[in-house]
Amino acid sequence: MEPIFDVLRELSEKNEDIVLSDEMFELMKPIIQKFNINQHKVYNSWKNYEVLKHSHCNNEDELTYISDSMISRDKVEIVKNVESKLKWLNGLPQPEQRTPEWYSYRHTVITASSMSQIFEGKSKYKNILKEKVLPEKERQFSSTAALSHGVRNEPVAQSIYEMLTETKISEYGCIKHPSIPYIGASPDGIVTSSKCKKKLGHMLEIKCLYSRKLTGIPLYKYWVQCQIQLEVCKLEYCDFFEIKLNENLSEEEFYSKIRDKTHKQFYGIVIEYAVHDSETNKTKNNWIYSPINLTEQEFITWSSNNLKQFSENDENTWYVRSYYWELLKYSNRLIKRNREWFKYIRPKIDSFWKEVEDKREILKNDKSGEIQQTMFPEKPEKPEPLKLDICLIDTDDDEPISTLNVPENKSPIKSSNLEICLIDSDDEI
Repeated sequence: MEPIFDVLRELSEKNEDIVLSDEMFELMKPIIQKFNINQHKVYNSWKNYEVLKHSHCNNEDELTYISDSMISRDKVEIVKNVESKLKWLNGLPQPEQRTPEWYSYRHTVITASSMSQIFEGKSKYKNILKEKVLPEKERQFSSTAALSHGVRNEPVAQSIYEMLTETKISEYGCIKHPSIPYIGASPDGIVTSSKCKKKLGHMLEIKCLYSRKLTGIPLYKYWVQCQIQLEVCKLEYCDFFEIKLNENLSEEEFYSKIRDKTHKQFYGIVIEYAVHDSETNKTKNNWIYSPINLTEQEFITWSSNNLKQFSENDENTWYVRSYYWELLKYSNRLIKRNREWFKYIRPKIDSFWKEVEDKREILKNDKSGEIQQTMFPEKPEKPEPLKLDICLIDTDDDEPISTLNVPENKSPIKSSNLEICLIDSDDEI
């Protein structure tokens, strides 16, 4: 079947519209039925093909685990003892982010979002090993466009998910595994209220794509993240929810599409503003989110009311810009907890943490720092590049570069002072 799959995938990639993996399979169904081919077998083959192509998993032994966990919704069962599980989760201590307790917690566990680094080759293994062995320090992160996009739009994605599934999501902080103290997770949310009993207790993992193509197949590192979160929280199902937004609409285009009824299924406005802390000299961006799918007049009123709070005389808080967005496409991939995979991978996790503890013990008596330097040698600094008075922009996106709408008496926000919580992530949220 692979030659046929190759042709179909090539055709889909030439299509300007986003075509998900399961949508591609729907196109195959007439051919499958015409030749009386076993549909279940073809679908499993198609899943295996797509996982191999799009998951970026380098370990062939894990491909089957990934494929088997991607189940159809008609196979979902009501989660047993879900009320008691949610009660247990609600009673767990969850340190507030960026507090001393939170930094201490992060240093005592392998987080779900960083777990895949243990299995993805020597370079990533060494990076995560160094991070866990050496004392945890508060770090200042500069924001990238992809990360800012993800942080800003996660609440948008959650609202869309709740509307689509008729559920209510509760958010949780840092949670430790009940019996393996060096594994932890911070799920985006868990369904705590639903019209459908089968949805209750489902975990939600959100990714807001910036430049990566939406296929409906989770990247390996995200699949591992989902599995570890399910393992930590003792839940059975995770909705891996990815969205692709168009944020490049002008105000005029946004309202014109409402009048013409040419908007996509979901649309709204996000107001971005900046708050400057004069004591720390740090600037933090915050956002205000409109309700989704209002009328034109309702959006205008909402926007006007919320912009009134930004006074030109306030030197520490100012309006930055408004994002007029519409949802282009979403994928809601159901992932089932795979206990066999965790049993397979557990020895590697245990071995890694033993190495962490062994190296920490060795460094206890390293007064001079020589042992640490030998254990984790610093990379030589690269020579500074030649500075030219020209602007060179290397981008693989077709999106135009936008400028911040900052009042004349305000300075543009410097990335070095932009305070955003970015944890164990090298991609969009």
